[in-house]
Amino acid sequence: MVAVTTPIHRVATCFILTSSNRIAVFHRCATMPTFPNHFAGVSGTIEANETPHQAAQRELFEETSLTSTVDEHGGLFLDVPHISKRTQQKTIIRVYPFVTHVPDDVSLELRGTEHDEFKFVSVEELIEMESKCVPGLVQAFHHATKGQFKTDIPDEILQWASDKENGASVLTKNALELVHARKQEDSASIAAQISMLRPSMVSIVNVMHHILENGKDSVTVASYNEDIDNCVKLGRNHIETLQSRKGASLKIATFSRSGTLMNILRPFTTSCEIICSQSKPGDEGVLMATDLSTTWIPDGEMEALLSQEEGGVDVLL
Repeated sequence: MVAVTTPIHRVATCFILTSSNRIAVFHRCATMPTFPNHFAGVSGTIEANETPHQAAQRELFEETSLTSTVDEHGGLFLDVPHISKRTQQKTIIRVYPFVTHVPDDVSLELRGTEHDEFKFVSVEELIEMESKCVPGLVQAFHHATKGQFKTDIPDEILQWASDKENGASVLTKNALELVHARKQEDSASIAAQISMLRPSMVSIVNVMHHILENGKDSVTVASYNEDIDNCVKLGRNHIETLQSRKGASLKIATFSRSGTLMNILRPFTTSCEIICSQSKPGDEGVLMATDLSTTWIPDGEMEALLSQEEGGVDVLL
């Protein structure tokens, strides 16, 4: 038996958001092959040589002539199932949502043949007209704006999301505790909200997606802690193997500030050289160097060090 994989079509969507929090929505022409006569954001296919952010920036200019900067850090992607009316082929439209901020008096010009009109609506109006929008548009907007306008997020989830001190492993463990504190029927919505609020932390998103697909009991706090402990053991064992060959000349570099990485590296702070990259804009590497009582260097110097064939870095974490 051969497994059939549903094709994934990658799309970037950009929401134009004014200073007074009004959103531009665009009416798709009746001739459009997908979702005709529906309202949408500025969207288009991500080309093979593009990142989602680059595609969003390009589509914004091609469809509206706007040159405003699209926020580089987009929201969590979402998958929208689609069946072609012509071919009956099933496709997953994977939407990467972004936002660009513009003044209230912004001037928009419709370009191309995809849309025949546009209008500005409030967040409340967008929610009310959801049935007239392409599937997933409201959810994509909330993802693009990191839940800023979503009013049903519990206070304890918002408090969790505001934690800027802890790394991904601690935040993931705390997120699991929040999910398991909820009833089974509420756990999926909590997991989805957690993913939406911290989309750049891969471990959080992966664990929450696993829960969404397999139920909250598929990942417990205990099983997660065991996985982290195994990662620490694996990392230490690897460094010990390399250290047995190179001794004190072993050079380890990292860009991250992570509790898991700190646990891996702490036994080696005096027996080998550990260098932290500054990691702008948040300077996480500076904080990591302080935690480990080691040194940090500017990001440009780290890039040069990594490019050296001799005398460079032996381990990059």
